[in-house]
Amino acid sequence: MNNLLNNLQDNTYYNIVSALIKEGELLKKDLPYVYNLFIDKRFSDFHTLKTELLFSIRKYRKLYNKKLFELIFGKNLQILEVDPVRVYFPVIKDKKAYLSEAYIFILDNPTQLLTFPNTQEEIVENLKKIKLIVKKDFFVAFRSIPFSGSSFMLSIISAFFVKKEIIENFIFSGTVDENCKIERLKYLKIKKSLSKKYDKFFISAEQLKNISEIKYLNSETINLPFVQLFGKNINELRKNFEFLKSQLNETDKVWLKILDLKEKDLSIFSENFIKNDLKKWDSLLSQFYRKIKNLYSIHFKKINIHFLCSLSAFAFGMGVILGAKRKLSIYHFQDGSIFKVYDFINNSPRAIKEKVKDFSIIEYRKILNNSDEAGIIIYLASHNPGKLAQDFICNDLKANFIEISLKEKQGNIPVKNSNLWINIVREIYTLINNIEEILQNKIKKFHLILSIPVPIAFCLGMCLGDYKNLNVYNYEKVKNCYTLVLSSEKTKFFKNFF
Repeated sequence: MNNLLNNLQDNTYYNIVSALIKEGELLKKDLPYVYNLFIDKRFSDFHTLKTELLFSIRKYRKLYNKKLFELIFGKNLQILEVDPVRVYFPVIKDKKAYLSEAYIFILDNPTQLLTFPNTQEEIVENLKKIKLIVKKDFFVAFRSIPFSGSSFMLSIISAFFVKKEIIENFIFSGTVDENCKIERLKYLKIKKSLSKKYDKFFISAEQLKNISEIKYLNSETINLPFVQLFGKNINELRKNFEFLKSQLNETDKVWLKILDLKEKDLSIFSENFIKNDLKKWDSLLSQFYRKIKNLYSIHFKKINIHFLCSLSAFAFGMGVILGAKRKLSIYHFQDGSIFKVYDFINNSPRAIKEKVKDFSIIEYRKILNNSDEAGIIIYLASHNPGKLAQDFICNDLKANFIEISLKEKQGNIPVKNSNLWINIVREIYTLINNIEEILQNKIKKFHLILSIPVPIAFCLGMCLGDYKNLNVYNYEKVKNCYTLVLSSEKTKFFKNFF
């Protein structure tokens, strides 16, 4: 064994020693030589091997030698008993990043030994600084290629502030000064790439300014903005984002940095009005689906999304994709201001799917056309689709006709009456579900023309999902006609994914 240890620079010898240690296949006579790994300066940079030895002593009690152990670690047996917190940090060598681990044993008993005795003095000095900051006793074992410097400090400190079940999701890199400020470092780009490779979030001075902000990593919920905007310039998009961001708390704002989310990741946007074309709309819906899926992929957090949209028919498609299970809120632009009209974060989104017995808010008229299809005009906004839409349904589609409108407040639904907005959706949803009874006919396909506030369109999409065969039409101003833009049969992404 002594010969093996003297030749650790050779990979073959190193691998043999590592295997023997991991498997606990050591003889009693070998233990003095093996324990020498902890204290001999020749083994200063063999961080991983020393850590493997410590864990094997914890696992295989035959490797525990009281006299040898206390000679190195003193009488603090907590190192053998306490479950350590594992953290990750990057080490740069030849401008390439390598993933490293540190195991922090948080101790009750005072100790002057912060890591293995033969560790570089620079690392030990930085551990002493950490002890002054966290004001707790601890021992650290590293699993890493040789390293130096102070960028590992943030990872060690995080172990004292971040929940153990959450900390596994991050890679930390940052020097922390005596005022608890996190300092900026080099090689951020390759460190971020390393984090993506291991599917972890990168935390540095870009995300956190002071260790007092580390607590934000423990949040169970993240609130994120999302904007759908067509036919407006980039400045208008930024205004919408600034408003939604103003609704977020400090935790959410920190998480926006951690997730490295930009406006393009949180929007469906075009400065031009989108062409009324099935393929174009399907392409945009696929973008929406991929972006939302990416947000929901943060498996260890609950995600709440705050939506502000501009086009009703497209918002209807967004609602179909999402369904009525996720936590979200929907805002409405009216008279130069933005209002929250649906809060499905503090209230259940299933509320909009409750059936009603009587229609106290909406009214409808019908024209029977001896058809197994139904054309539905939902007219709540100021623009009346009128005779053009009626003729399109009755003459061109040859479908049964239903027009839904409000008994009062047509085109002027009070934005501060959230119950009214919920009840409007409930009544429309109930009526559509009862439409076969109303028309006294089996309906195989529904054609929708929407002249309604965007949030109501969004919610109707959430309610209806992909349970019915739907066609949605949008007004073509130049041609003065209605064009098919969403179709259950033809649009690939016009279905519920969540």
